[in-house]
Amino acid sequence: ALLHPRGLLVTSEIQCLLRGGFADAALARWRTLHELAVVTKFIAKHGHRAALAYRLSFVFASERAARQYNEYSERANLEPFPDIELSDMVAQCDLAEQQLGRRLRGDWGWAAEFLGKESPTFFDLERNVGMDHWRPRVKWASQHTHAGFMEPLGTLGMSEAEKLMLQVGPSNSGLVDPIHMTAISLANLTVTFLLSSELDFDRAIMTKVLQAVVDEIGETAVISGRRTASDLDQQQ
Repeated sequence: ALLHPRGLLVTSEIQCLLRGGFADAALARWRTLHELAVVTKFIAKHGHRAALAYRLSFVFASERAARQYNEYSERANLEPFPDIELSDMVAQCDLAEQQLGRRLRGDWGWAAEFLGKESPTFFDLERNVGMDHWRPRVKWASQHTHAGFMEPLGTLGMSEAEKLMLQVGPSNSGLVDPIHMTAISLANLTVTFLLSSELDFDRAIMTKVLQAVVDEIGETAVISGRRTASDLDQQQ
């Protein structure tokens, strides 16, 4: 129930980036929406115990983050967590370990029990729920997040540029893919949420309507992108 509102929030953020003319940033933010959709499907597939492990993973992640924070607190000019707070975090981890029967390690360690791997990756979750075909797009979306080299005209925002330019502001190019991918991932997340309870006629109809809306959004985005390209050609 907590993942769907997060997905709606991320979608609103993507919409702001698209309206502002930042297709690459919208694509990067889509990656988070995709992760939420995958995690939701994974928990729906594996049930209550997976949901419990996911929620308790925050306890272990907080303790790891606090220790890292203290490790660099002096150099970063930060006030370190006092020993009593760290001890309380360790106690919470101990309680969580008693509930789960194991201590969680790593970002995706909460899913280890269901994947049969000690140190699973997010790709393992994608593959488990049949969404590993999105992997190339996830890698694509990561290009704008990380600092690896990119050709100046290799971004979505510069996809219609005919001469070498460096994008430092908004652009009306490259919006089609982020729009359609966002619609698909939000629909996946929403359908999983709807079907997590007992299926009834209303929910079945809503899933069909969502798919129709996603198709319409994709078609509209493509038409709009072609119109933008046509207008650019006429101006030149």
